This record gives sequence, structure tokens and C-alpha cells, in this order.
Amino acid sequence: MCFSNRKITPNAIVFGVNHHNTLGILRSLGEAGIRSDLILIVTDDSDPYVAKCRYIDNCVCVSNEQEGLDILRRWALADSGGYRRVVFPTYDSVCEILDRYYDELVRYLHLPSCQRKGGILSFYLDKEIMRKTAEDVGFKTPQTYQLDSSRGIDLPKDLEYPCMIKNMKSVIGGKDLKIYHDRETLLKGIMEMSKCSTQIQIQHFVEKDKEIQLLGASFGKGHNLIACVLDKIRQYPLNTGNTCYAYLTPSIEEYIDVDKVNEFLDILDYRGLFSIEFIIKDNECYFLEINLRNDGNGYAPMIGGVNIPYLYYKAMSDQLPFKPQRICRGYHLYVEGNDLANIKEGAVSFIQAIQEYLGSKSKLYWNITDIKPFIVFGLYMIKRKVTRFFKKI
Repeated sequence: MCFSNRKITPNAIVFGVNHHNTLGILRSLGEAGIRSDLILIVTDDSDPYVAKCRYIDNCVCVSNEQEGLDILRRWALADSGGYRRVVFPTYDSVCEILDRYYDELVRYLHLPSCQRKGGILSFYLDKEIMRKTAEDVGFKTPQTYQLDSSRGIDLPKDLEYPCMIKNMKSVIGGKDLKIYHDRETLLKGIMEMSKCSTQIQIQHFVEKDKEIQLLGASFGKGHNLIACVLDKIRQYPLNTGNTCYAYLTPSIEEYIDVDKVNEFLDILDYRGLFSIEFIIKDNECYFLEINLRNDGNGYAPMIGGVNIPYLYYKAMSDQLPFKPQRICRGYHLYVEGNDLANIKEGAVSFIQAIQEYLGSKSKLYWNITDIKPFIVFGLYMIKRKVTRFFKKI
């Protein structure tokens, strides 16, 4: 299906899934005066709320990444005689397919990349590669093991519990947010994950004091923008999942060695949006992973005066590095959809959640100037709850 509001061809192309990550890119660009064409991967029959964003000129819904790539090629060739448009992927599998066809597409489009070559970005999306790179610049990482379950499951004798498991390649899917406290449950988790991928990372779960994100963009070696630290106050699932409530601050040095972060990014020689995740235990910082794309929380620095997607868009369009910027003050972020399960399970009271919501300057769904996505998302959530209720009867 296809939606279209205007006939004007915009300069930005957003390629991703029906998620607030994609919505945040559209709003960030739109509020800066840049409209977008959207390639939206929709895998169910729900009404895609992201497609209701007011800053879209054209939206084409596809069922997978390959169909989206075909649309992207068509748009690229149609515009190739004038200028190269900037592409914003918002999902790991989209990053991977753009990287795979980088050498073909880069003649017509500005794409995220490492070392301005195809295949290098996907190389660094390997969790073991990114972990070793972080260690090379001096970051600590939790105790980690690699396992190829196709050759049998032989757990290390010195494995520390509790632990977590991850696919080595995030593009494959099968995300696991469970904490395993013993061998028996861990083996069950590995067997379940092996249905998606046999290349598995086992990592000791550090009982953290804090979990943080750095949100920013890079324009190659020596040109890194880190807008803020996002300090996660609550997640779902608790301690392991996505952000529900957080505090953003420009005081990055209070949390982490910025020189090490810049050295890490310079090794990648990356061009694109990013987020980097760390945990802090006893004032020691442990690297978790880097996302070489826009983060789900990437819209949040807008309130603090830093529009990361727009700054990257301008740098790529003009081929001029951006000047480093930080948010101007600290404030809270509340992610509306993520906290509902915490309320349901009693991890946070409804009254507390409402107080935090009202006190938060940044929200990822609610936006008074672009309200349709919020309404459609809310109706979808209500419909899903009602459907589940009647199925239980």
C-alpha cells in the first residue's frame, strides 16, 4: 500500500520499521524543515502509526528489506541526475542490506558507512568484533564467551552466573532479554536462540549501578558529536530491557572517558547516527554495544537543543563536518508505550508513572504538533488489550 500527501520530492529518505525510532527521525528532520520519503517495513495487519507523521511526502509500505531496497533503487535512479539524497536506516537489518549494496548505491545516495566502503559496517555489527574494539581502546567488558551451537553446547567451566545471551549478529533477530541464574535454564535459552542463529555470545550479567547511553553522530575520523548521556532510570523488562524513564544530561565526563569514546569511533571511521551503551558498577564503566543507526531514544536530545539527525543530514548534504554540540540542560524522558507492562506487573504504580510522565520534558510518542501517530498508536494498544482480554474469556 502507498500513502502520499504532496508531490514535492524531499531530500531525505527514511527506511525502517513501524517503531518510534523511525518516527523520531521523521520528526527531527521535519521540525527542521526537511521533509522525508518513507520506506516502511510492515509485517502485520496493524495500521502503521508512523505513516501518519505529518512530515512525510511519500510513504511506501513493504513486507521486507529486499522489497524496500527495490523501492530505494527506483528513487535513487530517478534522482541521480540532480543530487544525492541522504538515507536514514532505523533498523539493524536495513543497515545490513544497505551496507551489502553500498558500492552500488553510494553513487546516487549518501549512506551510513565505515571507512566509506561496503561490508565494513556489517563487520563492526558483530558483537564480538565491537567488544574487542572497545577493549583495544581501554574499555572494560563483562566476562564473555562465544558459542557455535551447531557444534554442540559445551558451556565454559568458569562461566559466571547470572549471565545473558545474545546473537552475535543483531540483524538476525531473536533478541533475548532474560537473565539466566543456572546451567539448566541457560541451556534452554541457548537452544531456543539457536532456532534463529547458532552463533551466540554468552556474557556475565553485571549487577549494575547504572546503565547509560551516549547519543550522537559521526562524520568520519575526528568529527564526532556526542550530544548527551542518557541515564536509564527504569527499563522493561526491569534491568535488561528498553528505556521507560531516563534522565538526559550534558555532563558526559561525569560518567565516562570521552577521549576513549572518540578513539573507538575513529577506529570505525564511521559516518552516521549512533548510540553506545555502557553499564557502570562501582564507578567502573563496562562497554555493552554500539548501534550504528539512529537509536530509539534519538529524538530526545531535541528538547535540549541538539537535533542530531538534522546536523548529520546537513553534514552529508554539504560534505562539511558538523561542530560538536551538547544539550543545554538536563531533563527527563518518558517512553509512553514501554512502561505499560511495568505498571501492569506492579513494578511502578500508576500514580508514580503519571507523575513521571507529566514531569518529563521529552516524550517519544506524544507531540502536540504531530498528534496523529500518537492517536493511532493509542488506539492500536487499546485494541490489542481488548483482543487479549476476550481471548482469555
